Amino acid sequence: QCPVGFACVGGGAPKVPCSPGTFADTSGTRQCHLCVGGTFQNETGATSCDACVPGSYCPPGAAATLPCPAKTFSNATDLVTASECTICPAGSSCSTGSIEPTECSAGTYSLDGAAQCTKCPAGMYQDEDGAVTCKPCPAGSYCAEGSSAPLLCPAGSYGAAENATSRSDCSPCPIGSACEAGSTMHTVCDAGSFSTGNASLCSGCDLGTYQSSAGASTCEMCPAGSYCLAR
Repeated sequence: QCPVGFACVGGGAPKVPCSPGTFADTSGTRQCHLCVGGTFQNETGATSCDACVPGSYCPPGAAATLPCPAKTFSNATDLVTASECTICPAGSSCSTGSIEPTECSAGTYSLDGAAQCTKCPAGMYQDEDGAVTCKPCPAGSYCAEGSSAPLLCPAGSYGAAENATSRSDCSPCPIGSACEAGSTMHTVCDAGSFSTGNASLCSGCDLGTYQSSAGASTCEMCPAGSYCLAR
């Protein structure tokens, strides 16, 4: 009697173990049976087939699981074709053989389900997970590629335009003005103060000096016959 896991064609021919992708669950089998769709068998001489694993599909007679293509996923164990794998949702990525979608992290996005989330381009940012697009970098800041938050233009400089890509896009604060960190425009120094440029704050005139005009780069000596207090 031909044992289970083998096929015997008769005529004195030797028994042949079932090849991968086939099985014989009863004795006296003349021909091994193909694993049905949604199952597989990677060993010889099998008496049954195993369920397909999550993230894969198994056509009839499968000797190994086949991974769901990139941009798809599956947590099922009975898929037969690649078309049964689920399309990856927007805001997520699904590499080859994915069981579940992976949410895009801050600084990346996916308009459609993708094999890999895309970094936000320079001049844009994304501070949330699972995004489908990126946000424009606001004025007064700059955003390198893959930014999860805008970086403020440093004190002593300002950024008037959106979508700046690097610190070099921030303009130096002009003479006679002050620029705090994140400034979108320079602030002209009031009378009684001055700035020599690239300043975060205007400096007050010292004792014995004065400045009657706004936007000055220096203070003037107090004239004879008068006195000048420090600002």
